[in-house]
Amino acid sequence: MRILLRGIKWFAATLICLFIFWLIISAIVYRAYWNENPVTFTGEIHYKLLEINFNNRSVFEELLANRIVRLEGHPVLYVNEGDDDKLWPESPWDMRDKGYTIKATLIAQPLLWGGYGVAKLGKIEIIDAEPIISK
Repeated sequence: MRILLRGIKWFAATLICLFIFWLIISAIVYRAYWNENPVTFTGEIHYKLLEINFNNRSVFEELLANRIVRLEGHPVLYVNEGDDDKLWPESPWDMRDKGYTIKATLIAQPLLWGGYGVAKLGKIEIIDAEPIISK
């Protein structure tokens, strides 16, 4: 019994160490900014209702309470939860019934190993058009 408990203790300690190691490596990869000027992205919000991503970046950003934002014609960006609430004021179906969508400007810094860091919300504009919705 004692050997079993010792094995469980070491297994749990190993898992915790691996998680901390993954967190440190992810923080380095997804927060090391390239020394360039920030990039500005402007476009209509693409509302994707069912977002199933299980890759390293999405898991890391979800742990830090950041959300995916899709601008039409631009790469996937991440914003903090407060900015995400401003970009999704209500259900996209209700927005379609009311006849408006949101055009946003996001500012993101390029990362050292490709991609963009967490974007900051620059400007929000409500436009008269149907929202782009996908499942």
